[in-house]
Amino acid sequence: MENDDQVIVDSSASEETSQRSRPIVPTSTEVSLVRSVERVFVKDWRTLRYVFFGVILVMLTFLVVFAYYLNHPFAEPRVDT
Repeated sequence: MENDDQVIVDSSASEETSQRSRPIVPTSTEVSLVRSVERVFVKDWRTLRYVFFGVILVMLTFLVVFAYYLNHPFAEPRVDT
């Protein structure tokens, strides 16, 4: 009886290992969703322009916040209120 349990445990462990080693392949619905989003960006030039400036704005905001916290790594010792 113990040997049967051991065999079951070993087979489940090998199945888990084989599932982890398989590469991730996108499904057809994911591929079609990505292609439809690409078509929207290519077809509507205004959307592409807005996305471009939005990405620049987010990057600029990130850089300003990063520079601020780089110069002030600790809390201010004096309170101003």
